[in-house]
Order: sequence, then structure tokens, then C-alpha cells
Amino acid sequence: MASIYLRNEIWWIKFHDIRSNKSVRKSLKTKSKREARNALKDLEGRLVRGEYKHLRNVTIRAYMESHLRHIENDLRHNTIKSYRTSGKLFLDFLNIQGMRDINLRKISPELLKDFKAWRLVKVSGRTFNNDRIFLLALFNSAITDGYLVENPMRVVKRAREERSLKFGLSSEEIDLLCAELREEIARIVRFDVGTGLRKCELANLQWSDVHLVEKPYITVRNIEGARTKSRRERIVPLSPDMVRLLKIPNDFPYVFPKLQEKNFREHGLWKTVMRASQRAGIRRCTPHMLRHTFASNMIRKKNASLYVVSRLLGHSHSSTTENYAHLLDDDLHDAINR
Repeated sequence: MASIYLRNEIWWIKFHDIRSNKSVRKSLKTKSKREARNALKDLEGRLVRGEYKHLRNVTIRAYMESHLRHIENDLRHNTIKSYRTSGKLFLDFLNIQGMRDINLRKISPELLKDFKAWRLVKVSGRTFNNDRIFLLALFNSAITDGYLVENPMRVVKRAREERSLKFGLSSEEIDLLCAELREEIARIVRFDVGTGLRKCELANLQWSDVHLVEKPYITVRNIEGARTKSRRERIVPLSPDMVRLLKIPNDFPYVFPKLQEKNFREHGLWKTVMRASQRAGIRRCTPHMLRHTFASNMIRKKNASLYVVSRLLGHSHSSTTENYAHLLDDDLHDAINR
């Protein structure tokens, strides 16, 4: 039915396409016999089930735009925005190489490795790894749609990431910051410091998600139009200070209606907090630093474990929370000196 063979150190696959009644030969673009056998096994299964699609021709530019349109309703706005940026940069790279309208099947691992080297001249390993995530998903989708046999990005390794230490603001810095903000915005800042919510989670928090009876908590929901980054709901307990901040009624379904205003939702909070931190004479502060402050306080002041902090922050992977592990250094010294 189908077979693989070696040609110039590259594995090829040969089979008969009963739909076109033609013999088809295709390069698997790999030197690994194991990968070639896996591709053969996959193809034979699709041929038996009648699922084989003859690979179609499409340019990388056209397929990328189609792919982004297809997924834009399934992912968060910021994720789509990031993907579009990664895609544009890859197309810019191809344009520099004189490959503006290159066929999708012409994208090789070697070309992608050149793209990696090109990006790492200007950006961090973490930024390139975000590009890599998008391209991996793009090529996987192309395989499903019958444009590719294998993903050329799989052989391109992740770049090394320099992990930065996460530090939050001190209580004194928070007070100075809030003194430079209007009362409504200062309340949002203090609530974020006490709960560690992401900016979008703050904006989408509704009164129906707030539970103030007995053990107070809020539910961070993952619903249509208000997706969490991890795609999971979570419970965040509220301290007495946070409960007092919430006892300011309004006639809106949202707890912080200010964050629903169009000119404030996207970048307004970021600009307002940053400018206030400059006026206060403290470190340059962004809304996300308030989240770092929550994590730092939980570890340093309340002796919470990294596991607990990970649950409260809604991290999908524990490795993300490990960025705060340096805050446990005092515990290490205490353990040695006991």
C-alpha cells in the first residue's frame, strides 16, 4: 500500500492514491528512520479509513491569515494579538529572504532555524518561544487541513530563557501609589494587590461572582467572552480588608465598571498606574506588578507554599510560579541555622 525509502539521506514515502489513480512520492523532510516509520504508519491508517487528502497548494501568507480568522473566536483577544504579531514577524523575515509568496510546503526546518537566529539577535528567548508556539500550532493545523505531512517546527528547539526574579511593591510603595490615584482607581489597585487577579479578570468580575457569606471568596469564571488565561475557573478567598473594599454598592453588574469603559479597558489602567508611580517617585509600576505584589506578600508575609500561590494565581504550570522561588531564600537560611 505504502512504503518508505532513503534518498540522499532524506526519507521519502511512496504510495498509490486511489482517488487520482496516481503513484505519489513525497519527501518526509527527515533523516530519522523512526519519524519516517511513524509517518508511514499514520498514512497507512488514513488510507485505510479513506481520510487521506492529497496535499494542496497554498502560500504561507494566505494560510496564516485563514488560520488566524478561524481561531480568533476561540482564544483570548490578547492571545490573538500576540499570534498576529508573531505571524507578521515571520512574514517579514520571509520577505527579507525574498520568499514573500513561498508555498507552505516549502517551509523547511532549516529556514525556521534561520528565523530563530534572526529573532534572537533582537529579542529574548522567551519572546522567540512565544513565536515558536504560534508556528507550531499553525503547522499542526496545516497537517490537519491536508497541506502538510509533518510539522517543520518540531525540530527547532526552544530558546533558552533567562528567568527574571519577580518582586512586588512594598506596603509603603502601595500607599504612595494610591495617594496619586482617584479613589475609584485606588480601590481597584488595592483589590488587585489583595487578590492577584489578572487585568482581564478584574474587568470581568461581576457581583454574581462575589460571595460574602461565612468564608468570603470570589469565583474567577472562564466563560464565553471572559476567558481566563488558563481556561479554568478558580476560587480566590477574600481577606477582611478585601471584603471592606467590596462593600461599596453600584448599580452595574460589574464590580469595577470603570474597567468596562472602552478607552480604559485596553490600556487605560496600565497608563494610569504607570504615570501615578512616576508621580509618587516609586519604581515604574504596571498592573501586572500588582499581581507580583500579591504573590510576594503571600510567600513572605503569610508563608504560603508555591503550590498554594500557584492555585491562587491560576497558573497552568508550576514552573511559572517557580519565578517566585527566590523569595523563599530566607526559609533556606532559617532551616540551616536551626
